Amino acid sequence: MTDLMAGARTSPSVAAIQKRLDADLDRFYRELRERLRSDVFLIDQGARYLLRSRGKGVRPFLVLACARLFGEPTPLTYRAAMVVELFHTATLVHDDVVDASQERRGLPTFNRIWGGKYAVLFGDYLLAHSLVATLESRRLEIVDLLATAARRIITGQLKEWVRVRERDVGRESYFSMIGDKTAALSAPARI
Repeated sequence: MTDLMAGARTSPSVAAIQKRLDADLDRFYRELRERLRSDVFLIDQGARYLLRSRGKGVRPFLVLACARLFGEPTPLTYRAAMVVELFHTATLVHDDVVDASQERRGLPTFNRIWGGKYAVLFGDYLLAHSLVATLESRRLEIVDLLATAARRIITGQLKEWVRVRERDVGRESYFSMIGDKTAALSAPARI
């Protein structure tokens, strides 16, 4: 039984679980930094900004915490965490362009710093890395999960765009949109 499972019997706090996962998260961010490294100055500059301004890291945390419930994280675990984080971040960068957002998490967006064209291309760069990491798993069901989530997220974004233009954002429409956009990468899946 792993430490995380043993601690689950005494209902550890999120802080206690976080402490157990610190080494896993450190490794995750080292591998993410390596994956994003390029020989293009502007790409490296964007990657450094992304890594400095990263969010709460909820998705990699959840992937690694779930893995800890069943033992040690494997290279596939880290790759899965990377796929989800890169893909999600790409959608946020693109969303900031669509919404003309100037700030995210209290910091200037890529859109604000480098302009919409760079932001879209950098979002595409993140998406491409997510796809490559998915293909490296050599597991078609993981590719299928990502493709299904991508379709759902893009559909949610398009629904939002149409409904906002038509000023048709009722409660049901709103929950449908955020369910497609926000929840698509956290939805239960069978592998």
